Amino acid sequence: MRRLLQRVDGDALDAAIGAFLQARTPPPAEPEAKKGPVRRVIAVDGKVVRGSRTKTATAIQLLAAMDHYGVVLAQRQVASKSNEIPSFSPLLGGLDLQNAVVTADALHTQHAPI
Repeated sequence: MRRLLQRVDGDALDAAIGAFLQARTPPPAEPEAKKGPVRRVIAVDGKVVRGSRTKTATAIQLLAAMDHYGVVLAQRQVASKSNEIPSFSPLLGGLDLQNAVVTADALHTQHAPI
């Protein structure tokens, strides 16, 4: 099993599992005419994988998008010499964001200098 998992492309596996889980999440409730459309809510946050730091390697950082049903829709590993900002757009690239609200840390409100 270990040798099989070593050969698998981690990003492709994450994308496949995320697409599977996204397809299985319940649809939003039917909107009421007066209140308008029901929006899907997606939270984006970064975490450090517990126990992943070794004597020779830094801890693994992941950036994940999760819906409010508790389903992780997508996740990406953050480069070891970087931060979450470059991983944010590619993380959301594979998600259906139509009629969705995405929440994230203030870190992701930065933009390129003019």
